[in-house]
Amino acid sequence: MKTLQKITPEERSVANYKKIGIEIVIEDDVVKITQKKLYNGLILNQKQLVERAKKIFPDKKIRPIVFSF
Repeated sequence: MKTLQKITPEERSVANYKKIGIEIVIEDDVVKITQKKLYNGLILNQKQLVERAKKIFPDKKIRPIVFSF
């Protein structure tokens, strides 16, 4: 029988954002948050991306990458 692994709240949040086209990657203590595709036709600006990442990782440095065509 397989056992289910515990998922942290941060991992759950990252997975939920990925479903709507926002990718969050942690590299060398920097969180990169990128909007890969449009969700409801909305393009998030840098401030909005940083706010979303800070809710998940309040103590880390955030590097936003805004969606472009």
